[in-house]
Amino acid sequence: MNNKIHNLKHLKYLANFDIIANTFLDWQEKKPNDTVEKLMGSLIDINYYITEIYKNELYYNESLNEYRADKLRAIDRAQKAEKKVEELEQEILKLKKEKELGL
Repeated sequence: MNNKIHNLKHLKYLANFDIIANTFLDWQEKKPNDTVEKLMGSLIDINYYITEIYKNELYYNESLNEYRADKLRAIDRAQKAEKKVEELEQEILKLKKEKELGL
């Protein structure tokens, strides 16, 4: 997902969460009861869950980028090694010909 869109959605979630949490806090102060306490507990659980999802997504993307970089690095190293092998094979052929000619 586009980072900008993802960040905007996350900010929207945080703003909505803040509105709900502050409303519950006001209710707790003005007229505490079991229902408000349960709702506040549920809201906290939801927040922990969403935070975990968000962190997992960040870690997934970070890992994916790292794996891609590792793959590209491995491909680059393999290409350099193949090029060096080719150069060395050419050098071996050259030395064999010189040896055959007695040079």
